[in-house]
Amino acid sequence: MRQIALLGMCMIAGIGFMAWVVRPESAISATTEENNVGVKSTTRKTDLNLATAQELSKLPGIGIELAERIVRQRPYRKLDELISKKVLGRKQFARIKGRIRVSSVP
Repeated sequence: MRQIALLGMCMIAGIGFMAWVVRPESAISATTEENNVGVKSTTRKTDLNLATAQELSKLPGIGIELAERIVRQRPYRKLDELISKKVLGRKQFARIKGRIRVSSVP
């Protein structure tokens, strides 16, 4: 009798383990989407025409002096004007171009 009870408990534990390991695809997608929502909200792009020098200085490789130079050369119509106006070099621009944007110029 003990052997049957032990066998039953092992089967129940095994089924529970399999249900945990083999999750439905929808559960995996939902978890992934929930994780991505948090990531998207924290990676907002910095607007070159609206950001303060302090906000711009938080970009990688951009100190306060370079941020002030970006502010002085406003307005920007396109991102690559940072290079054409000689505000940034190509390597500096490549480092931050995925984190910046340009709003419409008033």
